[in-house]
Amino acid sequence: MSPNFESNDIFYYAASGGSTGFIASGYHQFDLSKGLSATQSTSDMILFDIKSTTDFTVGSGQALILKLTANEAGTSNANAFPIAAAGITTGIPPVCSESNIYCNTVGPDSTNYWMVSYPEKQTIRVGVYPRDICYFVDYVGGAPGNKFAQGCLNTTTVISSLSTSIEVTASIYVADTASAVSQTSPTYTAATGGSEETLEKTLNFQQNGPTYTCTSSMNTVYFPGDGGIYLNGAQFTGTRATGGSPVSTILVVANKGSAALTASGTYLSNSLVRTATLGAESFVSGFENTTDGTDNKYNLAFSVQDLSGFIADFPSSGCRVQNVQSSEIQTFIKTNKCFIASSAFRNPNAIPVLILREFRDQFLLKSRLGKSFVSWYYQNSPIAAQWLWYHPEYRFAIIAALAPLILLASMLIHPEIILVLGLGATLILAQRMRRVRMKSLV
Repeated sequence: MSPNFESNDIFYYAASGGSTGFIASGYHQFDLSKGLSATQSTSDMILFDIKSTTDFTVGSGQALILKLTANEAGTSNANAFPIAAAGITTGIPPVCSESNIYCNTVGPDSTNYWMVSYPEKQTIRVGVYPRDICYFVDYVGGAPGNKFAQGCLNTTTVISSLSTSIEVTASIYVADTASAVSQTSPTYTAATGGSEETLEKTLNFQQNGPTYTCTSSMNTVYFPGDGGIYLNGAQFTGTRATGGSPVSTILVVANKGSAALTASGTYLSNSLVRTATLGAESFVSGFENTTDGTDNKYNLAFSVQDLSGFIADFPSSGCRVQNVQSSEIQTFIKTNKCFIASSAFRNPNAIPVLILREFRDQFLLKSRLGKSFVSWYYQNSPIAAQWLWYHPEYRFAIIAALAPLILLASMLIHPEIILVLGLGATLILAQRMRRVRMKSLV
């Protein structure tokens, strides 16, 4: 039915202005003033592909009918009323003279197709316009309403409130054809004892888009991989707009050798356009690996996208990373000598990795035994680093195992740490002894 759904909720962006940002490729910004008319663009239809697997029994004087009804979300289904179905194809709507179309002339437009005959177990595509959905929500008791419900407006392209939620129900049922006065007055009622199948979806038309923030240390949000990067989505924060849809996607754009393009009309022209999961680690593919550590550098920019397809504007500064490279594990090993630590911390320039490098240079490489250990490490640790590279779920256990060594290296490189720790321990011990002495005097 739609790419922008969550469970039974489907989200559409339906505003011309307001939030800063733009609609993603493959999504549509809906105009709520569009209703059923041969001159309307089919791009403003909301299309439903509907299929039933129920075995219906259709007797003499009966027909299998498909009907869509609309209802304000959260209210009684007794208020539901048929929606004007625009047709069963994506082309120009059909005419009432077709045998499978049942019409009524009451509504915001001159002709409304209320129901269609349903070919059993076939997929049928029915289109509806936002204006007609809004209109019939307030069409109760057989007479047109005087207003459009929950912010749906008749004369403007935007909604008057932050969001509009309408429950749409598709019903396929066996109807008594004798209950119809004529094809242009389709009052078919369900046959007594006849089967019926229904499916409910809530359509949410929103006015505002999401906002987001990035970490100030953007160089820590990624780690190079083979043909891509591992992106830490936990370092991005996306905020759902009031009346808006959930935000779960990071939009990543990257250009090789030049600045990332971030405008609505140009962002698809980047070398890479990818999505990642907000709040979790994702592998972003499509990078061309470096061959010598100096080539194939990418400039990245980030934004967020909600379920309606709305993309928040890329900031003019921040939320960007320059000169990002991907690398095969063999190339990574050749250019970074602290193999296991670099793989564990996912960053060859992480502070603990730099401490271990300094410990290697200041202490290990200055003794024969230390040089022998470094040589052995270089020969054997790449295999372990490669395994850890492809099994990141074990990296925190490795970090915990490295912690005592990192602490020892820190104290040897910076002896003042030992002095500070010693003074602190002495003060604590003296204070405890003083308390014991005072208790003994009492």
